[in-house]
Amino acid sequence: MSKWVVFDNVSGRLIGTTERYPTKEFDGIPISHLSIKQVANCRSCNTEIVWLKTRKGHNKPVDMDTWSGDMEFDPDIDTSHFEICPYANPHMEKKPDKRPKKIS
Repeated sequence: MSKWVVFDNVSGRLIGTTERYPTKEFDGIPISHLSIKQVANCRSCNTEIVWLKTRKGHNKPVDMDTWSGDMEFDPDIDTSHFEICPYANPHMEKKPDKRPKKIS
């Protein structure tokens, strides 16, 4: 079953988690005032993670256990899952470019 985290759009703070996707409201707050993210599991170690945006707009996985509850990744508070996961190296390696080389 899926798990969801629910944020207040105004403050950007975590309101709570739920097993069911909220369709009309959550804790009395209309859905139009909320942001909702699905909790995922690491493909390697199966830890629950949530994907957050960095200030530069990149996606960063954060363990649910160490997450501060903010919508945006804060390197001073949050710990990237790549720093904790024992299988992070294969995910971090740069993939080879499969595009054909241009002949000049």
